[in-house]
Amino acid sequence: MVVNTDSILLLIVGLTLGSALVVFLLIVSIKFYFIERDKHIKQLTNVLEDCLVDFLLHENEIADRAFARIQKLMKSKTNQNITIELLLNLNHNFSGVYAEKAYDLYEALALQEVSMAKLKSRKWHQKIRGMYELSTLEYEEAFDAIAAYINHPNDDVKRNARVSLVKIKRKEALIALKDLEGSMSLWTFINIIATLKRNPVKLSELELSSLKEAKNTYIKELANELETTVYVQ
Repeated sequence: MVVNTDSILLLIVGLTLGSALVVFLLIVSIKFYFIERDKHIKQLTNVLEDCLVDFLLHENEIADRAFARIQKLMKSKTNQNITIELLLNLNHNFSGVYAEKAYDLYEALALQEVSMAKLKSRKWHQKIRGMYELSTLEYEEAFDAIAAYINHPNDDVKRNARVSLVKIKRKEALIALKDLEGSMSLWTFINIIATLKRNPVKLSELELSSLKEAKNTYIKELANELETTVYVQ
């Protein structure tokens, strides 16, 4: 049997070109998908931002229409997460009535359930993201769920849980952490101090004394730090 070398070479070249074309089309398709996705996210973000402005700045039917429109957009996880991100930004940039309305919207849209689902995820980075969302928006009902992670084997989860508790319930968190066994990282200590300086908490002499007698060394140091500031009532 005579093997036609030219035919084999043509076949190899054809297969190579075909494979290259498939790879090229796949790359183009993926790139197109991400471009369209980013465009959609940008458009949706703009729509949600406009609705949030109307909701925050008005108390009448304009706010009601804005809420109804936002609610209709909450059918996908992507839309829910975009809205959570916008509410987090609002919380960072505003206080008082606007922060309260941002929280009300977070709860009215049941977005805390999205954050709680992240907290319960097996993936540690999702847990941390859930803690961040819940604590930044100060969702108090999440306190006990987050407290369950203050001794988590993953150091990042453990550190973020401790700081998140203080962000949600400042005084109660300090009391909960005062007899924490083991060490507390310097990162945790600094972030707790920063949180308390941004959001002062009032402690009675008895409560401060209790913190000074804490088993955890860092909490004792924290108590001494608080004594030199305006926190004691």
